[in-house]
Amino acid sequence: MSLRNQLITTCLVFMSAQVGATQAFADDARISATSHTEVSHKLTPAERRAASLAASRVLHHAYLARQAIADEDRKKAASEVEQGLKLVRIIESVQPMYTVSAEINAGDLSYTSDEVVASPLIPIYDEVGELELLGPLTAAKREQQMENKNVVEGVDLEYTSLWLNLPFARDGLNQAKQAIADENLAKADQDLALVERSTVFESDLVDAPLATARENLYLAKTRFADKDTAGAREALDAASTALDSYAKGAGEPRSKDVTELRDEISKLSSEMAQGSSNLAAADTESKILSYWDRVVQWWEG
Repeated sequence: MSLRNQLITTCLVFMSAQVGATQAFADDARISATSHTEVSHKLTPAERRAASLAASRVLHHAYLARQAIADEDRKKAASEVEQGLKLVRIIESVQPMYTVSAEINAGDLSYTSDEVVASPLIPIYDEVGELELLGPLTAAKREQQMENKNVVEGVDLEYTSLWLNLPFARDGLNQAKQAIADENLAKADQDLALVERSTVFESDLVDAPLATARENLYLAKTRFADKDTAGAREALDAASTALDSYAKGAGEPRSKDVTELRDEISKLSSEMAQGSSNLAAADTESKILSYWDRVVQWWEG
C-alpha cells in the first residue's frame, strides 16, 4: 500500500474500499460488525483543478510569508498567512465529506458510531500550479530529510505524486498567525516551515508513465491554446508513448481503457498533422482536458 493510501485509510476510519460498500460478517458469529460509507458529492474535473491550484497557492503564501519574516516585515508576513488561511477555508468548503457508519455487536453489548470526515490529502498537479513552488517544496523536503542526520547519504527529489495535508497546513498557518501577533517571528518561521513540510511526496515507478502522460497532456492543451500546433502534437505524442508504457503493466480492465485513450490521443495528433478543419480551438482544448481528466482519475485511484 502506498504512503498516500495509508494516510487516507488511517483518516477515513472504517471506510470501505468502494464508496457505498457495506461489509458484514456471519450472523451466528460471537461478534458481528457492519460498516457503510456514503460520500456527500464528487468534485467535477474543473473543481479538482481549482482545488489543486488553491492547495498550491496555500504553499505559495507560506513561502512568501517566510520571505517577509526574513525581511522582518511583520505586516506582510501576517497578510500572506491570512491569504493562505483563506484558501484553506475555500478548499474545506467544497471538499467531499464522507459519512462513515459502523455497528459492532457481541452478545448483549452493542456499539454504533456515525462520523463525518474528509480526506486530509489534496492532490497538487505540478502542471496546473506554479513552477516557482518546486524550489521551496524540494528545499523543505531536503530540510526534512536532514533532520537527525549528520551527513547526507543521498537525496532523491524525484516524485510522481504530490499532496497537501490540509489539516497540517491549516494548523501551521494558525500557529504562525498567533506567533506573528505575539511578535515572535522566529516561532512563526518555524510554524511556516512545518506548513511547507505538510506536503506528501510519493514516488511510484508504476505511476511514473501515468504522471508523464498527465503532464504532457496539460502541456499539449497549453501549447494548442498558444497556437503552437507542432508543440501540441509533440506533447500529445509523448503522452501516447507514456500511456503505452503504462498499459503494459496496468492489467485488465485498466489496460484496455488506457489503450483506448492512447488511440484517441494519437488520432487527435494525426488530425492536427493533417490540418483538419474540424479542429475548432475551444473544442480541441476541451477534448485534451478531457483526456487529462481521465488520466488523473487513474492516477488518483
